Amino acid sequence: MKRPAPASYLALPLGLSLLAFGACSGGGASIGSAGNNSGKTGGDFVVVRTEPVNGATIFLNDPVNIDFTTEIDLDSATLTTMTFQALDQQGDPVPELVVGTFTIGTAPGDATPGRRLQFVPRFATNNDYSNGGFRAGRQYLVQLVGGQANNNTVLRDINGRALAQPLTFQFATREGSQPAQLFRNPKAGGPTRTGLSVSTAADLADVPLGLFGAPPLEIRLDFDQALNPNDGNVPVSFDPDPLVRDINDRGRVFLEYDDPTRGNDTWIPADVEIERNDLSGATLVLRPVGVLPNNAEIRVIVEATLEDISGENNVGNPTFNRVFGTFHTSSAYEQQWNGIAEDFTSQDNIDLTASFPESQAEVGPGYVKAGFAFEGNSTTLEYEPTANEVVLNTAFTQIVPKTGLPFTVAGGVFNFRNVRIPQGVTVRGTGPNPMVWLCSGTFTVEGTLTVSGGDGARVDTLNSANFAKAGGIGVCGGGNGGDGTPSATLRDLRGGTGRGPLQEAGTGGRGGYLACTTGCYTGSGYNGS
Repeated sequence: MKRPAPASYLALPLGLSLLAFGACSGGGASIGSAGNNSGKTGGDFVVVRTEPVNGATIFLNDPVNIDFTTEIDLDSATLTTMTFQALDQQGDPVPELVVGTFTIGTAPGDATPGRRLQFVPRFATNNDYSNGGFRAGRQYLVQLVGGQANNNTVLRDINGRALAQPLTFQFATREGSQPAQLFRNPKAGGPTRTGLSVSTAADLADVPLGLFGAPPLEIRLDFDQALNPNDGNVPVSFDPDPLVRDINDRGRVFLEYDDPTRGNDTWIPADVEIERNDLSGATLVLRPVGVLPNNAEIRVIVEATLEDISGENNVGNPTFNRVFGTFHTSSAYEQQWNGIAEDFTSQDNIDLTASFPESQAEVGPGYVKAGFAFEGNSTTLEYEPTANEVVLNTAFTQIVPKTGLPFTVAGGVFNFRNVRIPQGVTVRGTGPNPMVWLCSGTFTVEGTLTVSGGDGARVDTLNSANFAKAGGIGVCGGGNGGDGTPSATLRDLRGGTGRGPLQEAGTGGRGGYLACTTGCYTGSGYNGS
């Protein structure tokens, strides 16, 4: 058996042009000669070809294939032994991680898998396709690590031999913003069904209703190709709030049934997740919200507009059926619903001996309510300031209600029925007392309500490190910050300790540490607390 030709290799700094491989075979760079499959057991372990070839441009869903002279040990293939460095258009490195999985494939001419190492990048999951294994408009420098096989830092074959010669090559990814520009079309035509299953059912003719406390009910839809992950295609941005949920946002994949009261094509809201999206296809998981209707034929609808990862759909397919599949739910004679109910008709479920710092709730026949009275006074006054900034002193201040005449508040307790601080309005608390709001209605902050203290004293003079600098002044019952450079004779390793609530000494936060070490002349500051 002839000894395979050594792999071409050139180590270059990032951003420089790479050595072009001399010959091409099967769309890849031909590095050495593998002969036939007899090379699986003998000879050096070297690279035969790469796909893509050096300098090629690929789609974001294209794998990177490396063919070797002998069978690769998959356990040796990691992002440490096959490294990727992302480069921008100017060839400068960018701090982006390449994420994906390694698998064993079948090299051209082989009858069985073994000599091909395949790296499959993770497919993007967001709307701008920017969080996948590869990103658009990038260049990637690939380095295959060889050398001594005495550790786990080199590629090895199944006989433990290290890659005889390391290899470096480079490829680029396509530019664009649309699926057709960024992703290779996996198959002709739009996505097609390959399977339908329900996690809690062995038979699609008798699917459990998903009652509270039962195993999670998940409906899985399998497709023959990867899907466009944009939430305009796959409705993954489901809103669980029934008050804002809109049937018009149900998307291109959903559940429905014919309700005897609500009418035909009644929508069943469900959370949608892309569980699998790769070279082999896609799996969507639908998790219905609440309990399924009993004794009902549930239709799984996939609209013809659903796109594969390259943006192709089934709109032009005259044989397409939007009913992906159906399943029948279990029969039940009583109305079903999902939740936990407590009617408070008695105190049987209440531990009256439990110790809580809060007041115990009052429980009566059919109700539960707070066990303490409202601390404020009953009033119809409302507060809704309109000035850009309002300062309220908790010692003594004048306040202007929404309607009516201004009045004074002493002690920092503000009593209103409703309070609203509009967007763009700042209400700033100051003074020695805590700021307390008592509202019998609603308290809405759309702007800013703040009781932040002041900044510490500035240091703007030279040779003054032996003079302490006062920390920020606390407001509304908060303590002052600790002094900066508290020692008058020694170097300070950190700022002084701040005061606690109501100016209690020594109970506030500690000051910041010295920001530099010996030989650093950039200056350092201390944070008050």
